[in-house]
Amino acid sequence: MSTPLGPSSSQRVSATAALVVVAIVFVVTVLSVLAAFLFAPEGRDLTLVIGPLLGTLAPTIAAVALLVQVRGVQADVSQVRQDTHALTNGLLDSKVRAAVSETVRDDLIDPSAHAMIERDKRVRSDAHDDGTP
Repeated sequence: MSTPLGPSSSQRVSATAALVVVAIVFVVTVLSVLAAFLFAPEGRDLTLVIGPLLGTLAPTIAAVALLVQVRGVQADVSQVRQDTHALTNGLLDSKVRAAVSETVRDDLIDPSAHAMIERDKRVRSDAHDDGTP
């Protein structure tokens, strides 16, 4: 149930896709400004064309970055939801029973509880990535 320390592969892919989109938006904007300079008729006020082009560049890049961040937050929320579901549906109970059984003397544990304690230890070890209790 533990999460990796680095970004997940889907987060890396979405970050790479965001960089590609930002590069494309930037190149298209620069090419549009260049085309406006090259093909504008003599005497035209180019600021009416170039101003809005350059003005939309920063908000577009910010929107792409925001979408990447939202996707990362959604992935984190999904992981928290899975962990919470597991903990509220018996994983925490299993961990506590397994830990208590390891600290209490064997003669104090009810003999009928040994099978449940073994299941709890398996559940606890399955919940950890490294396999250690």
